[in-house]
This record gives sequence, C-alpha cells and structure tokens, in this order.
Amino acid sequence: MDISILSKNSIKIHSKHANFIVDPQSLVTKVSCDAVILLNNNNIDLGRVVDYRIIIDGPGEYEVNGVKVLGVKGDRGFVYGIAADGFSV
Repeated sequence: MDISILSKNSIKIHSKHANFIVDPQSLVTKVSCDAVILLNNNNIDLGRVVDYRIIIDGPGEYEVNGVKVLGVKGDRGFVYGIAADGFSV
C-alpha cells in the first residue's frame, strides 16, 4: 500500500487492487482512482478526479475491488478505515 500527499488536505491511497483519493481539492492535478472518499465537503473538487466508480461520503461498510472500507460518523465529519494488502489505515 502506498500513500501519497496530493495537497495540504488531499491524499491518494494506492493498493494492489484499488486506488482511493481522499478529499480532492482544486489544487490537485487530475488523477484517476476507483473511489473518492470525502471526510468533509469543504473545497471539494470532483472535476480533478477521473474514472472513479463510487463516492464514499457516509457511514457504512463498503467494498471496492475487494478492499474493505468502514465509515463511521465523527465529531466533524466521517472517519474511515481501509484494509488492504495486509495493512489497515
């Protein structure tokens, strides 16, 4: 699993089976991913993301290409756990 910082508030999580963009911002260059994860809806620019199939923006259990994502509501937004490639983030 690789985690890359795209901007001050955006990251990309790359696993063997799926790629995630967390909180894409207008400062991010165009990127491709399988799913977009929104922690909060401040300054989000989905126009910077291409080829995504799902937007994860609420509590629940999700699965993207075999990668499990669990979302729970926090004090100021949502908190997500991702389990892939033997790691949990």
